[in-house]
Amino acid sequence: MHEHDQGEAATTAGGATAKDAATAPTPAEQVVLAAAGDPHAFAHALAALEPRERTAALAAAHKLAGNAFVAQALLDQKYANAKASYVVRAGGKDVMVYLPPKGLPPGGAVNVFMFFHGMGGDYAAAKGVTDAKSDTSHDNAALAADIPGAIAAAGDTIGVCPAGGANPWNDVKPGQYRAMLEETLAQLAQELGTGALTVGRVSLAGHSAGGKALGGAATEIDATALNVSDVTLEDAGYNFDSYQASWRGLREWFCLGDAPKTLRVITKDRAGGTHGVVETGRQFAADGIAAFAKERGLNLTTTPVAGDATVREGGMTLLGGLDLHKDGAPQGRLRIFGVAVADALPGDGPAGKDPVAHWKVRNRSMKAAVLAGADADHFGTAAQPGPYRVLHSKAPVLDADLHPIAGQALSQGTAVQVTAHQVVGDTAYAEVAGHGWVQLAYLEPAPPAAP
Repeated sequence: MHEHDQGEAATTAGGATAKDAATAPTPAEQVVLAAAGDPHAFAHALAALEPRERTAALAAAHKLAGNAFVAQALLDQKYANAKASYVVRAGGKDVMVYLPPKGLPPGGAVNVFMFFHGMGGDYAAAKGVTDAKSDTSHDNAALAADIPGAIAAAGDTIGVCPAGGANPWNDVKPGQYRAMLEETLAQLAQELGTGALTVGRVSLAGHSAGGKALGGAATEIDATALNVSDVTLEDAGYNFDSYQASWRGLREWFCLGDAPKTLRVITKDRAGGTHGVVETGRQFAADGIAAFAKERGLNLTTTPVAGDATVREGGMTLLGGLDLHKDGAPQGRLRIFGVAVADALPGDGPAGKDPVAHWKVRNRSMKAAVLAGADADHFGTAAQPGPYRVLHSKAPVLDADLHPIAGQALSQGTAVQVTAHQVVGDTAYAEVAGHGWVQLAYLEPAPPAAP
């Protein structure tokens, strides 16, 4: 009898029949089966494969698990650099979802922090903008601003970060911001098996062109059962025409939404630029609100709030603001925070101001925006003495009168000990032991030592 006539009688060295060998899973199929129906596990396995093996595994996944499984795995793989807890498709956008490392608190309500990135935002990128050598056209805000770390510090908050594309938020249709959040929460509840999530408050923040999303998002989400308690503009307060629709919506939310509302404008500018939205005659200046009240027949009054000399982490200082009352009752709180911007130094790029200061405003304020929520008067913790390191290539050292000391500067990466802080004008300074005073914008707290 010829070998091909022996059929099922032929066996492999391990005792399996030829038929068994023919029907055994291929290596590509084994990768799929090992994921045990979990597309997140499959995405992790894909990352370890060679390109040809990856293609075979994806084909096997289509065959064995279906298109939805593959779509989720590809989504996870695309945004692996964002270090999200989950990635979902919601409201027509890819959305990064961040959970506290210890999970959501049992029972009770959870809070939501929803962030809108600016131009060049790219959660698939390997890095975010942190220094002059960064690629501003591929900016992963999750990494540069440490969104996972901020969510971890909060402990009771879900981070929701839609990906808007390189030129973001210009294509969003009415109702889409609401859908981004509602569909994300629904999918997350299904993934966690918790049933519908109970949301306490919703906080919104936007950096740069992310400001164009804030008005629409605030009004759409606040019109649901959810409450948008606070909105933070991270160097986003431009007065360009393309931002006006957003600012009109945000003013509606601030003046007419369920009280109290907290609005923060964080800016590196003291006139124009991202300070524009709070300047005389603009939407959130006292006279701009008065004009809105007259137009609508509303009883709105404002009381100015003075700045203070507290130096906050990241070099933020309170420049001022206002309290808003409607029909005599508290309605909203506007607070304007300045972030001192150091002069550009050799190696930083063009002469003048730090070329990536615009992104550093976001990076320095993100944790504070997540933690503060609706609290208008406690934004950012006071800067503390302790170990710092020098951010810039050559940070000038100043004397007690804040005049440069000839020939004295600190090199990038130098470890220093800060003993005190002060604000002069609108610039924060740190006293460095053994040296003198240095602009706080040139320093950052040293990361904790590895355990």
